Amino acid sequence: LLRFDGLHQLARKAKAAGIEAWRLAGLSRPVACETAYTLSLGTPDSMQLKAGENAHRPLLKVKLGGEGDMARLEAVRAGAP
Repeated sequence: LLRFDGLHQLARKAKAAGIEAWRLAGLSRPVACETAYTLSLGTPDSMQLKAGENAHRPLLKVKLGGEGDMARLEAVRAGAP
């Protein structure tokens, strides 16, 4: 296993060598991880629209702000059932 003083150094050396950084570091191939797409706080209509546009994503995270949150949640649910 090689020693690196930081990720930038590892990235530079990997690029110079023409290989992936994970290989140079002696690690196994990384696997994809599931992340959440955040729906920004907005009106129920705008949040419903954004939810519909992103319904294909595996996980939606909803920003809420207090008053009107139930209407926002219902709109998001309608946009991405």
